[in-house]
Amino acid sequence: MKIVIIGAGFLGGDYLIPGYQLLTSDLSKEVRAVKGSFENLEEREKELPFPLSAGNGREILKQFQPQMIVFSPPPDQAKEIAENTIFPYCKERSEQNLSLPEIVSAIPGLSADWFSEKLKFPISAAKIMPSMAEPIAGVEAGALGASFVSLSQNAGEDFRQRVQTLLSKTGEVFFLSDHDVISLLAVKISSHLWSNAAMDICDAAQSCGQQISTQEIGSAVRFYHREREVDAQKSVYPCGEDGLPNWARHFLDSMENAWFSGLRQYTAKQELSISLEEAERINHLSYEMNLLNVQLESREKLLLNIKHHATSGGLLERGCMLYEETLSGPLRRAVEQAIRSSSPNEAFLFLQDEIDGITKAVRRHGINLK
Repeated sequence: MKIVIIGAGFLGGDYLIPGYQLLTSDLSKEVRAVKGSFENLEEREKELPFPLSAGNGREILKQFQPQMIVFSPPPDQAKEIAENTIFPYCKERSEQNLSLPEIVSAIPGLSADWFSEKLKFPISAAKIMPSMAEPIAGVEAGALGASFVSLSQNAGEDFRQRVQTLLSKTGEVFFLSDHDVISLLAVKISSHLWSNAAMDICDAAQSCGQQISTQEIGSAVRFYHREREVDAQKSVYPCGEDGLPNWARHFLDSMENAWFSGLRQYTAKQELSISLEEAERINHLSYEMNLLNVQLESREKLLLNIKHHATSGGLLERGCMLYEETLSGPLRRAVEQAIRSSSPNEAFLFLQDEIDGITKAVRRHGINLK
């Protein structure tokens, strides 16, 4: 099938390539990608296995006539881009009684039905939130991937299967309501913030003359979580607390307990269409994958991952901003206090509610993107 990608960033242009390979016979002939600006166009095209152009989405759609449009521009520009590229093309085809493309959108704040509502006629659409699971420092993490999909009301079984195929290399695919998707995606974002926290802990410890790495933090936090949670996912890599000073063991054990308790507190308050048990199973997948990332990747790679995943106006960008505003400073001070006292402290009495609050705010941001 022919596919046009509108928004050729990391997700649409790189991460979904294994899915494109399953849906097409030749990427160079059956896939076209369009980016918003001409900046770094030649360099970016060399990185991709299909042709890339800039600023001509409407023309590419008309010339190429794809069966599927993958829509993944920056979230804060998505509405305008859809109205200027996808909608004119679809309206023209509808007026000519021609077949309409399927739309696969990676925009958190736009429901799958949004496209039909704006076009004033039914079109098959899916909102996808891929797991972003990929090998972590050579360790296969696909089993921990949890990709979310919500479908438009008129989506048929054939379309559902194509979306399943597109995401099949990203881990387990969950078909959920739009409300469920945005609610559980917020938990993913708060789990991802462990990368930010691990770097802050390292910096605060170093300022006190203590050396601790992000990898050691990730290993210990995974260990404490798995010790405490009987429903934690089957381990794909060993973890432990060996080599950590006593202050760090007490500190990270208390911190992990408060962090996941905040996520559980948030989830219990959401009115989901799935059971709380199923929601927590999904949360365990998201949590474990992000902690494994902290354990296995270098600090430089953690920063690069944040850069790739925190798209402009998106949920992770918002989560990182909230973390810096509310948790970064108190966490650094708590590390210093723990090192000075060499004993457990009560620094995490606030953390459970803060994580709950950040997750709620991220969810609200996703809803407000509509």
